[in-house]
Amino acid sequence: MLAAILAAGVLATADADVGNRIQAARQSEQALQGPLDGAWTLRDTGGRRLFDLQLIDTGETIGGAWRDPAQRLGPLTDLRRTGVTLHFTITETPDPPLHIDLTKSLQGQWRGRLKSGPTAKPVVMRRN
Repeated sequence: MLAAILAAGVLATADADVGNRIQAARQSEQALQGPLDGAWTLRDTGGRRLFDLQLIDTGETIGGAWRDPAQRLGPLTDLRRTGVTLHFTITETPDPPLHIDLTKSLQGQWRGRLKSGPTAKPVVMRRN
């Protein structure tokens, strides 16, 4: 009986060690990602959701995909980041290509404009 109690304590300690190692590995992996990595939402200034975005930021390269409210999906193209500016294009919509130019604000949001043909409107990108 004493052996079983001691073994249970050893297993609990081993489980805690494994959990700690898994958590440390996750934190190390996340530290290697760039600041834009993750899920974002692009909205108009009235708060209406225009696109859900998933960005993959390795710190060196950036890629991503979009989903609109109608559940259509596609890749972000012409994606480039320069300092505090971000540009990407959405081409696979029924509309003409959408060009999005954003600048990082002090609050961590990205503000800018969405240009469709000759018209442009202000937009905000926020982390989900």
